[in-house]
Formats: sequence, structure tokens, C-alpha cells
Amino acid sequence: MQNHSKLKLTIISSILLISLNNCSPNQQKQFNQWTSHTESLSQASTTELAKIAFHHSYKESKWDNIDQSLYVEYGGSSALTFSDSKNYKPMTLLDLATKSYRLFYYGNPKGLKTLRVSLVKPFYVKNAPNPETEIQEFEVLRIRIDTKIWESIRGNDTLELYEIDDEDQLPSGKFREELNLLMDSWKIELDEFSRIEVK
Repeated sequence: MQNHSKLKLTIISSILLISLNNCSPNQQKQFNQWTSHTESLSQASTTELAKIAFHHSYKESKWDNIDQSLYVEYGGSSALTFSDSKNYKPMTLLDLATKSYRLFYYGNPKGLKTLRVSLVKPFYVKNAPNPETEIQEFEVLRIRIDTKIWESIRGNDTLELYEIDDEDQLPSGKFREELNLLMDSWKIELDEFSRIEVK
């Protein structure tokens, strides 16, 4: 039974690792290229930035030039999570923090002041009255990061945005510390995890 749990956690970590890294060297190269050819933020440039950060899970984004704010919607197309109820929310938050951190890290120097991100995908709904409504697509989480929050968590140290622990294959070191600070500091505008049944 213990071996089964370890195997399941390994599978969950592996899936998250793929999501977190998104072919790390290639993604980092894309961020650097975006930085070098982007002089100012616009709908087109922020859409490109969001697509780099959120990769295959990107759905849509909207740039507000007046407020210098970006809204991003992301999420998969399957209700299956390949996780369990204990690990799904913390792993999802870590994944979101990683993607959002990288986006703000590159977007802020160009003028990004506020980032709002929504997780929207199909979920199994708890206590659904019939099979037809068991799976529903809805917004389960929305967070906001602004320059005040960003400045409160960012140190002056050079940061390795792809630092991964060899044992659990999750973000580590100074990067993980700042991800934890981000998750403690960001504004949660919506949290509907209590509605879902993890399968």
C-alpha cells in the first residue's frame, strides 16, 4: 500500500514537472527572445508572453493599456486530474505560481503592473444530481498579482527560474522560496476547489 502511494505521488510529480518545465531551455529562450524584441506592451505582445508562460494550457488573454493590466485564462480540456484530493490543490497552486511568476518576471520590466489569472476547465462536480451534470466547465480559481505584491517578494538576488530539486523534481532553492512567498501574498479573488471531486 505504501509503495502504491509512492508510485502515485511519483506519477503526480512527473505530470507536474512536465507542466512546470514546458521544455525549460526552450521556454527560457522564448522568454529571452520576447524580451529582446518587445519595446512596449500591447495586446499582441502580452498574448505572446502569456502563451510562452502558460504553453499548452493557455486559453485567452486580455490586455488593458490604461491600467497596464493583463488577464489570462488557462486550463486543460479534461476533467481528469491524475491526482488525489490531498495533492491536487497544492500542486495546482504551485504550477500556477510558477507560470505566473515567470510571466510577471519578464513582463514587469516592460510595464506590466497587474496580472490576473483564472483557471477554467472541466471538473467533476461534488454531489451532482445526475450524470449529465457530473462534469461541468467553470472557473475554479482566480488570483491577482500587482507591483506592490511583486516588490514585497522579490529580492535583489539573481534568480534561476528553472531550479529543480533532483529528488522530487519540483522547483527548489531561492526560486521555490519566492514561489512560496508569492502564494502567501497574492490576492485570491475566487476559490471554488470545494465544489470539485478529484478523479
